[in-house]
Amino acid sequence: MQYFHSQDDRRKLIAQPLFQPMIDYLISQGTQDIILRQLKKEFPQKKMEHFLDQMIDNGLIIRENRRYRCAFPVYDQKDFREEIAQLTQELMQELLKQPESQRALFLAEEIWHFCRETETDYFYATAFSVPTIERLEAGNENYRFVTLQQENEVSLPTYFHLQKQQTTLPEEFQALGQLIGDVNEAYFFDQVEVIIERVCENKYKKRRESIFLDALLLANVLAHNEQYHLLLPVVDNKKDSLLEERLLAQTSVERAFIKEQALVALMKELEVKSYSYIKKMI
Repeated sequence: MQYFHSQDDRRKLIAQPLFQPMIDYLISQGTQDIILRQLKKEFPQKKMEHFLDQMIDNGLIIRENRRYRCAFPVYDQKDFREEIAQLTQELMQELLKQPESQRALFLAEEIWHFCRETETDYFYATAFSVPTIERLEAGNENYRFVTLQQENEVSLPTYFHLQKQQTTLPEEFQALGQLIGDVNEAYFFDQVEVIIERVCENKYKKRRESIFLDALLLANVLAHNEQYHLLLPVVDNKKDSLLEERLLAQTSVERAFIKEQALVALMKELEVKSYSYIKKMI
């Protein structure tokens, strides 16, 4: 199963060893009444009741009349197929209205924010595999580097995201890791900002060795061909969404599932694996 949720603190619950076995057990029992004695027998671990209370407090398990059941839906690939297809088509029509050079940006900004339910609380699972789509940001108050991706591509937002996860860097990030290590994000991008602005003005000249310049070259932000030039587009920060809310008949959980599936379908149809750009906030 894969889990989708709006609250990051639920990640800790999902990572607990008891989470998946307990959910599997509750689902396997169907509509049968499950009482605490049965759960204790099935899960004799000392901290089971404490974990059960956490699950209840977070709305993932319902306790009603001393009976327990799973509180969130588990969707199958057949669920809401018509709604997903309709929304995918509508979003594609909106995207095709944009100039071809702006479509990837429209996908990463407008469509992404539309498809991610950020204003409502939801939690659901899928019984089938769903490609993981991430939109990662890193930068300072003046420039935000953004990457929309289905798999880890070498980019600065992905690098800083991996650093925050404190996991072993994948092989493709080793060179970047050896170069800048666990450098402070704000400090790093304050130095990068100076380079970016000078490159945009065609005034940048390399006078000394710079790990910040080398990092931009490694992360495919800059290239050098007689002079340094940007490989990523720089766009102004926009706050007004062009897409209007749809799917008023669905619950917040159903909307989250439909939108996620529409986003997956759209990226597959467009064959977008990764797209990076820079947002100018000033």
